[in-house]
Amino acid sequence: MNSAQIIQQYVDGVKSGRIVAGRLQQLAVERYLNDLKRAQSKTCPFYFDQATAETAIEFFPLLLHSSAEFQGKPFHLEPDQMFIVWNLMGWKRIANNARRFRYAHIEAARKWGKTAFAAALMLMLFLLDGEGRPEIYCAATKRSQSKLVWEEAQRFVEGREFLKSRITIKESLHTMLKADKGIIRALGADGGGSDGFFPSTVVFDELHEWKTRAQLKLWAKLRTGSAARPQPIFVVITTAGDDQSRLWQTEREYACKILHGKAQDDSLFAFILCIDDEDDMFDKSCWPKANPHLGTTAKWESYEELAEKARLNPADARDFERYYTNRKVASITRAIPDRAWVLGAKPIPSLAGRVCHGAVDLGFRDDLSAFGLVFPPLSANGLWYCKARAFCPSDGPRDLTAEPIASLIKSGHIVVTEGNTTDVHAIHAAIDHARQIYNLKSMACDPNNAAQFGAELVGKGIDCADFKQTTANYNEPMREFLKLLADGKFIHGDDPLLNWCQQNMQAYTNVAGLMMPSKQASSEKIDPLVSILMAFAESLHFQRKLISKPVGQVVRFL
Repeated sequence: MNSAQIIQQYVDGVKSGRIVAGRLQQLAVERYLNDLKRAQSKTCPFYFDQATAETAIEFFPLLLHSSAEFQGKPFHLEPDQMFIVWNLMGWKRIANNARRFRYAHIEAARKWGKTAFAAALMLMLFLLDGEGRPEIYCAATKRSQSKLVWEEAQRFVEGREFLKSRITIKESLHTMLKADKGIIRALGADGGGSDGFFPSTVVFDELHEWKTRAQLKLWAKLRTGSAARPQPIFVVITTAGDDQSRLWQTEREYACKILHGKAQDDSLFAFILCIDDEDDMFDKSCWPKANPHLGTTAKWESYEELAEKARLNPADARDFERYYTNRKVASITRAIPDRAWVLGAKPIPSLAGRVCHGAVDLGFRDDLSAFGLVFPPLSANGLWYCKARAFCPSDGPRDLTAEPIASLIKSGHIVVTEGNTTDVHAIHAAIDHARQIYNLKSMACDPNNAAQFGAELVGKGIDCADFKQTTANYNEPMREFLKLLADGKFIHGDDPLLNWCQQNMQAYTNVAGLMMPSKQASSEKIDPLVSILMAFAESLHFQRKLISKPVGQVVRFL
């Protein structure tokens, strides 16, 4: 079956529903069919060159895969990938026979094959585009990221003698050269200036990560540096972002307007693979909408395992929705699902004499503060345990007769101190009492609001570490905490104070995917659970012996 027949079969399959496709993928196919009808009109400014499209598609199998079970096999495009190349290379402008599309916005889930596709696309344009002294860049927020695409292209070249004879590789510079002085180069926003570039092709990798001033500056310079080129092309290949991915949101919204027919731009090709808004992300029948290659380059069992983890862990759920169903996610989400939290409701045994690590979250001095303890397991597969207590001033802003505060005070989970600010002596007394019962190894405190408190702990001979409230400090322990909860290995004993916090806690995730509890977004107080997370982080650092542990004020966190 030739490429034209495969394209027709793919188009017919999407249109008829035989191929599982999301609405945006369907719209891309509808646009192609409408364009074929438009091209029959004498007033249409473009036409379709089937010979050029077929030649471009025939280039890809000349490349050999270099990894996993595909190593040494020809790179045969999947039908949806073939559809992309067919459109990008086949449509031309009547006025000058130059390529119609100058911009391409392509989105797909992880394991679709974006890296290999981008690398092969660059090589095809490098050798077949007919551009004088082409400058082709794979651009990313960091050069280390852009090198992934470049190195894949390098492996393609090294796998074929006819390519090695035409392309010179400068590995230390991450640059490829050919006889007409054309180049392919990896480029990162962290790599210095971008003046003087004259790109013929740019592949922008993972646009959802482009956020900083330097990154946006590189984006603008590359997008505006090709005015004199006859047919430059700028290709975005990315997965979905979140509500902080401003540049990605802008570009995606514009691409969606084109697909929905709300705007017309004959220079932009848009192809977006994602599950639809109304779809349940755990419904496996929807997954091919985001990745049509399930069963080939992606494994069903891998998706199923990830989905099972995502059901219990909100961090995994957010990542699964974003990266594997290619749907936009929020940066603020519910931190701990009920189905994971209830697994930790088992009774807590006597912990007298057990090693533990603590933390104090003073919060607002005129409101709730908390002291938390975490007890590491006695064996590799053992259980973690935690305890917490909160403190509140009698004359503070909080209504102490309101529920659940009143009940928590009555049960002793919240200690009320006299005055309009929390009496830190009460917290010290609780810590001293804990030292008498347990083997308290170390404490964590936030230096921004508890520096004096930490110094007082050091004065008592307690090893005390600074713990700033940052995503860098919280990300690893919070993700590990959620995993342990989901596995039923972190026991809170159905503590009513922590149950209240669990219902309140929201998690914030930044553009880099690092997460932490959000006091601003959380509907009510979460300080006791925050103190548990801080104590858990201190326990992990202490347990792994990443640094020495002398008595005194030490810094373990960023």
